[in-house]
Amino acid sequence: GVALVVTSVVFSLVHGSQYGWQWQNLLILLWVGLILGAIRAQTQSTKATTLVHASYNGLLFAILIFGPEQLQ
Repeated sequence: GVALVVTSVVFSLVHGSQYGWQWQNLLILLWVGLILGAIRAQTQSTKATTLVHASYNGLLFAILIFGPEQLQ
């Protein structure tokens, strides 16, 4: 559990500069890190984590391109 929290904090901080160090974004990234870490711990594989991470990034990209109103 401690390792999961620590690596999630590091994950959040590594991405911090991309999001202007805004605490709201860092908090979201902390949750993303916790979810990805939990998936890794549960599956004992990086394949599922990689797919979830790519899907998350793809969704953010789609929102950026099409705007949130187009995804409803």
